[in-house]
Amino acid sequence: MASIENLMEEKVTNDDQTLELNGRSIARYSISELLQLREIYKREAFKESDDLSSSFMRRVDSAFNESRKATEAEMKHATPIVQ
Repeated sequence: MASIENLMEEKVTNDDQTLELNGRSIARYSISELLQLREIYKREAFKESDDLSSSFMRRVDSAFNESRKATEAEMKHATPIVQ
């Protein structure tokens, strides 16, 4: 996303849309294209971040449940303390 924002800043100072040299041409992205790309990458980054958080929470829940099951199993086989 930083690359897109850098291109946008450059675009503000250098507004040549195309450049031709020795029969070869280079076209720059328009501001609207850069804005669209930035929004796409922002959504993707947010989605990946959200997916990672959800995955982490599922692993924590799974580990907690396994630990709880192991503790319950140990408690069933524990010898009661008689005083």
